[in-house]
Amino acid sequence: MNTVFVKLQAFCDTTNMDPLLRHCLPLFFEVAFKLSVKDGDVELSSTQVIEGLQADAICAGVGSSSASGNLGVEFYIQTEIEDMAKSAEWLKRMMFKSVFDKVELKKAAAKLLKETPEHKRSSRR
Repeated sequence: MNTVFVKLQAFCDTTNMDPLLRHCLPLFFEVAFKLSVKDGDVELSSTQVIEGLQADAICAGVGSSSASGNLGVEFYIQTEIEDMAKSAEWLKRMMFKSVFDKVELKKAAAKLLKETPEHKRSSRR
């Protein structure tokens, strides 16, 4: 089947990650594509990152994965083939150049805590 779309994926093995840090992964997943970026002389605010990703990609995300049978984190971006180089650059930025902001992390943590009771109620059904 011919298509004009491509999905770039990167897997990071977390098998040897400290278990205490592994508990922080849901917080990371919540903020990963919403953080500002500092890449050399290029600084992008979280708003610029979100708008840039919306302009250059069809979808992007991060989540837990068991690719290759190991526990890990998977980053992905889906885009049109002609935008693949731009998307690869976005993937690299989001994986290695993100700037963690205490304010954003606190907002994300509060959101996750707020969702926890609802999640517990819905999983009992």
